Amino acid sequence: MQRPPVPGSLVWLRQRRWRVLHTQADRRVARLDVAGPTTRLTVVTPFDRPRLVTPDRRPVRVRRQQARARLAALVAAAPGARLPHTAVESRIELWPHQFEPVAAVLDGHRRLLIADEVGLGKTIQAGLILAELIHRQPMTTALVITPAGLCRQWRDELRRHFALEARTIDEDVDFAIATGSRETNPWRRPGLRIVSVDHLKQPHVLGGLPLDPWDVLVIDEAHTVTGASDRHEACDELGRRARRVILLSATPHDGDAARFARLVRLGALPCEGDTLTVFRRTRTDVRLPHGRVVRWCRVEPGPAFGRLLDTLGAFERALLAGTRAGTRDAALLLLAVFRTRALSTIAALDRSLARRLAWLDTPAGTDADAWRQQRLDFDDDGVGSDEDTAWTTADTGVPRARERAWIVRLRGAISAMRGRDPKLRRVHALLTRTTEPVVIFTGFRHSLDAVVQAIGTVRQVSAMHGAQPPTDRQHALDRFLAGATSVLVTTDVGGQGLNLQSRAHWLINLDLPWNPARLEQRIGRLDRLGQPTRVHATLLVAGHAVEQPLIASLSRRTHAAQQRLGSSTLADVTPPSPLALATTVIAGTTPAPPVRQPDMQVPLCHAYRRVGRACVTVVARRRRLRQHWHGLTTPGGRPTWTDAWFPCRPPLPVRGLAIVAVPLIDGTGDVIERGLIALGTADPWRDARDSHLLPAVVRAAVSRRVEVRLRRLRPWLRDVSIRRVVAERAIARHLYLVGHPRAAQLGLFSQRASTAFDEARRRAAIEATLAAARIRVEEARGVLTCGDPVIEWIGERS
Repeated sequence: MQRPPVPGSLVWLRQRRWRVLHTQADRRVARLDVAGPTTRLTVVTPFDRPRLVTPDRRPVRVRRQQARARLAALVAAAPGARLPHTAVESRIELWPHQFEPVAAVLDGHRRLLIADEVGLGKTIQAGLILAELIHRQPMTTALVITPAGLCRQWRDELRRHFALEARTIDEDVDFAIATGSRETNPWRRPGLRIVSVDHLKQPHVLGGLPLDPWDVLVIDEAHTVTGASDRHEACDELGRRARRVILLSATPHDGDAARFARLVRLGALPCEGDTLTVFRRTRTDVRLPHGRVVRWCRVEPGPAFGRLLDTLGAFERALLAGTRAGTRDAALLLLAVFRTRALSTIAALDRSLARRLAWLDTPAGTDADAWRQQRLDFDDDGVGSDEDTAWTTADTGVPRARERAWIVRLRGAISAMRGRDPKLRRVHALLTRTTEPVVIFTGFRHSLDAVVQAIGTVRQVSAMHGAQPPTDRQHALDRFLAGATSVLVTTDVGGQGLNLQSRAHWLINLDLPWNPARLEQRIGRLDRLGQPTRVHATLLVAGHAVEQPLIASLSRRTHAAQQRLGSSTLADVTPPSPLALATTVIAGTTPAPPVRQPDMQVPLCHAYRRVGRACVTVVARRRRLRQHWHGLTTPGGRPTWTDAWFPCRPPLPVRGLAIVAVPLIDGTGDVIERGLIALGTADPWRDARDSHLLPAVVRAAVSRRVEVRLRRLRPWLRDVSIRRVVAERAIARHLYLVGHPRAAQLGLFSQRASTAFDEARRRAAIEATLAAARIRVEEARGVLTCGDPVIEWIGERS
């Protein structure tokens, strides 16, 4: 077969008839993706020799009602060059801002940063990009890099909204073991993969990746991989191997210019036009119907708790006065642990004091916890983490006997309170007034346990924290979402990736996180798209002077980010380091006023707002049309014919009407767009039974209308092809430099080094050949031609 069949045509292959879905030709070899009634298949010619089947083009005569329904389905199923067609069949709400990134990807932009506020559907936007690219290229290789706790969330979201089946790399390994295909690298299989960033950063995992470019790379919570760490090196290397890089982060700027610069350069290639396209939309921009109400609830400390906080303040001043220059930082971090836990619950403070007291009672020069392996709390960064063992066992330079006396004094003040915690009593009072579902956030595991014990007598409670296995956390979440419990108490492990807007609209923050981005992430679990009512957030604040410096510090940090990048850009920031916050809050040092830094400003992309609104209009119209017909619609099948043509307003001066489908095909054989053209005639279409004559009859009438569309699409497709060719060449150069060895150190008694060197050079040569083939394919995609017109619908006025 000289020319590969056009998508939509029928072929006879392996004793069966198949419908061609996608073709890709390179010189004398072509790959065909075909579909049968119940299965799909990928074959390669000329190793398989498919034979074109002349379709049965005799019209199917139907009644007027069915003819209208079939026509509606025909219009709804017609693919467009710049329209994300998968949105028609996906189960998502239509918001214009969610179509802007996918439009940019279709225009050839390689690197995108979706930095929308929390709750505006960044996962949906990334899923729409993945679904559209997989729909257009079924053999697409896509990788989603996400925090470990969000892998299941991503898989469920993609399956529920876009019917995409994604696998984790662990499932791929289990599948390879079960099927016995241990020789196959699971990373080489096409499809959608989800992997945690901490699994990927391991040297043996990263080194096992093949030198193949990814079609799409999605990095969720991209701000967590911007530090000078193994995370950043792994993600940056994979980004340089990807044809498209999608970064997701609601808080991309953390107050550190170096980290933000690394985010902007993540996955960048040394080629022209590889700039980062940034989308940042706020709730005001998308015009959410409901806002949020934030109430600061002042909790009176009472005499006993007030004396405890006064004693803690005196301890802070005494400890800082007695520290040496080399141990002042350790003292600040230790005091920061005590203060944050004291402002959470008494139980959390008492646990930290007990741990510190145990360390002080240990003889100097020994460490009771030296043998204990530290937890790998990947999601905790700085003050407020669930385990602060490293800081509660630090040497402050103060004599141990003196510090021990202060610790004993503080624990005595706690014992005098007899468990009467003002914040727990306020939470108990709030929950007894109403039966509304509520989510309670705290930064500490011990505070979570205290809350569950305090409210367990008045409400059914679910609890989530980082020490639980993932199955237990999911079970607790499912019970809350199903209505079995009315209160969900969680640490910051539930501050990312959870969608709680369908269950609750009330949130209580037991303590203020030192990281202001975490506060926004907490509220964003409820204040999201799809929330039917106004969200109410209650912030519990101790009515004591100890907490005022923290509130002032949060305000200054937010103001500093607005000065750097604009109030409408990146207003949610995280503190640069725990030590900087401890110095500000504990020592009372006022930071320098924020200075505007023009080099940190990143332009936002607003060029696709109009495109997003147009896509919503078209997709909504096609969804309505699609509801009229639920049967199978196959392009190029038997046309529909009715002789009871429905009336039109105004009446058309024709007796016959035909809807002609014209495929627009690129150089690889892919159908870029399928245009529908209406042709009328004064005579009925009596020749419809001789369907083999129809293409020759209508070609002249169709050519003029198609030429107008071709003149519009060819420049756009040529520009997209040029962008992709430039990126493909840059990726090929990078892969060649990574995989091609410069020299080898030969051994005196072994040829192993020489053999490995020759094998690496052989693989590099193969990769160069494959890269040249990929570049030829991308160049062919810039050529647009018109396929054979096919009559799909015929109507006659009786």
